Amino acid sequence: MLGNCYGLDTMDRENETWAQDGNNNACNNASMDKGCNSLNKEDKAENKAWKLKSWDVRLLSCSYSEEGKDVVIELYGKTRENKSITVRYNKFKPYFHMVAPPAWIRQSLQNNPEILKVEDISLYVDGTMKNALKVTTTIPANVKKYREKFKDECRIMASDILFYRRFLFDYDINSCVRVLGLEDEEHKQNYTTELVVNAEEFKVCEPFKPHLKILSFDIENSIEKGNILTICCQIRNRAVSENMYSYKFAGSEDEIIKNFEGLIIREDPDVITGYNIDNYDIPFIIRRAKKLNIKRLQFGRDRTEPKPTKDGGWNFTGRIIADAWWNAKRQLHPKKET
Repeated sequence: MLGNCYGLDTMDRENETWAQDGNNNACNNASMDKGCNSLNKEDKAENKAWKLKSWDVRLLSCSYSEEGKDVVIELYGKTRENKSITVRYNKFKPYFHMVAPPAWIRQSLQNNPEILKVEDISLYVDGTMKNALKVTTTIPANVKKYREKFKDECRIMASDILFYRRFLFDYDINSCVRVLGLEDEEHKQNYTTELVVNAEEFKVCEPFKPHLKILSFDIENSIEKGNILTICCQIRNRAVSENMYSYKFAGSEDEIIKNFEGLIIREDPDVITGYNIDNYDIPFIIRRAKKLNIKRLQFGRDRTEPKPTKDGGWNFTGRIIADAWWNAKRQLHPKKET
């Protein structure tokens, strides 16, 4: 199809000649107009496919963001060349299934601006095939909203899986995946990774293990005054060297916290670790930052703040938080914790 670029140029010159000769120009004919437009669309699609790049990615984390009325899946990982990458994909929408719902529910959903599509499907439920609806909505929060609204009217299915996990399941994406797409300069400033890519397609690739950049840190604080005295860090990046690099932040507490944040943004570690950081160091830093009116700690790869998780840990979007204490506890089973 690469030759079509030249073929279309030839057609345009011929059309100009036909028009000058007083003949009917094919693209001025209403029916042929559609054909020309269709050809242009196909040509653009082929040109876009020809320009696509590919990256083999080892996934580390998955999330999503809402940008206006759009939902964007965000995959974070490392490439085969050991570059950090954010993969954006906006063609997957949240949905749920309704088994044999009353007719009035279908009508209400079709007239609802929060619902993008209502489709008839068949589902294998309790040993038999049953009529059902696949309801596609605008944002993930609407799945829970309508599940709760209609749960007493019919059986709701495929509604209890987190949106980004549903994406991974539906697209059958494993720990390593080949991403076809284009680099996204428009949104690059919103992330700390070396690469930001808009994905068009996902394919299977051979598994691989990239070198991960690991940041380990520890804080020292005053028991009497409650302030942070220093934050010490070590970083190892085997993609570059076996050496470890040490950092020690001192000065005012405000400077210590901001310099630590700057290190995370600048070095962009894949893994952040330490001993008992989930229960002590991270919440301590967050409390002190709030006390000092530091408005936002950009610890996530999408420059967002740390978020607590349901299991007592912390989420730095796009990074792995590996608290050494949990591993020690799992292996040693201590009877007493201090």
